[in-house]
Amino acid sequence: NGFVVGGVYWGLDEIDSEFLDLSTTDFNSNEEITIYLANATISEDLTANPVSRADVFLNSNSMSNLGVSELNAELGTYRASTNEGLQYNDNEVVTLDITHSEIEHQIGLTLPPAPIFTLPESHALGDSITIDLSGQEFYEAFVIVVRGDTGELTYERRPNDIESLYSFAHPGDDPLGENTSFIETIEIPASAFPEYNLYGIGVAGIRAAVPEDMININIMLSSLIAGKFNVQEYCVPDCQTLLELQAQQQ
Repeated sequence: NGFVVGGVYWGLDEIDSEFLDLSTTDFNSNEEITIYLANATISEDLTANPVSRADVFLNSNSMSNLGVSELNAELGTYRASTNEGLQYNDNEVVTLDITHSEIEHQIGLTLPPAPIFTLPESHALGDSITIDLSGQEFYEAFVIVVRGDTGELTYERRPNDIESLYSFAHPGDDPLGENTSFIETIEIPASAFPEYNLYGIGVAGIRAAVPEDMININIMLSSLIAGKFNVQEYCVPDCQTLLELQAQQQ
């Protein structure tokens, strides 16, 4: 079966901060799903033959036949967000129903909650940060770091096309499944914190569809992964010192 489905479904937990504003970033909505459709075999480029003009609908207990529309500028790429009524409800089973050339395809998964993690009390420039996700049964993790003053993303670890999505969903070139190890820690490089500032650190633990959740699609190349971001404010080097530095500059 050469029909390949790649999907990224993310949500955003409520941010407990009056200083972080994500309205100018890709995260200006609280939920988004992006679907890539292609015809491919193991040996072919996943981007070579995009599948256009498919009917894509998302179904769950809270959503019925929510349309995921193809982007005009990117054939084979389909997207829906909060603006179209998309919801991200923890532990809810969601299913993508896809019809192309009168042939039906399906893939689904259970949406994981946002991860629980703590950040160091202080941070020195030039040091990385290690996030502990052990015991939460995530296969992978997305990470974003946002400057609090400008909204600029200083670091991101997330897929942005069907090929990078494949890497997230197939560690070691194998589909995620019962034999895949859960991720224990994730490292944020020092370059994510270029200067003293307030940052927002967002982490989403990832779970994914397994072959049993796929009908009439290529199970080796297809994937649907989902995660919910927990975004926390973070002062570098620490909040008290940062306030003192800002006061000196005024």
